[in-house]
Amino acid sequence: GEITYSAIVKVAPVKTTPSVSIYPNPVSNGLMRVQFEQQEKGSYTLRLTDAKGSTAYKGTVMVASDLYNETISLGASIAAGTYQLTIASPAGKVQHLQVLVK
Repeated sequence: GEITYSAIVKVAPVKTTPSVSIYPNPVSNGLMRVQFEQQEKGSYTLRLTDAKGSTAYKGTVMVASDLYNETISLGASIAAGTYQLTIASPAGKVQHLQVLVK
């Protein structure tokens, strides 16, 4: 029964880059998941528009943690095609992401 100790090491958390992502992309079954990673906490406005500029979805998401996922139901009747998701942060910063719907 001999006791030995290993060397002391420092463990640092993995740093992640702030991002917003959509999965699955292409979207299927009318369900789109939006993941907010290391984003400012607060209310975000989301708007999904088609190629003609018509709004297919509009809503808000309350981001309350460093890694937050929101599932959005677009409805089974949403037409296949390319859409643009516009995301406005609480501070007014706007991002645009391309979304493909099967």
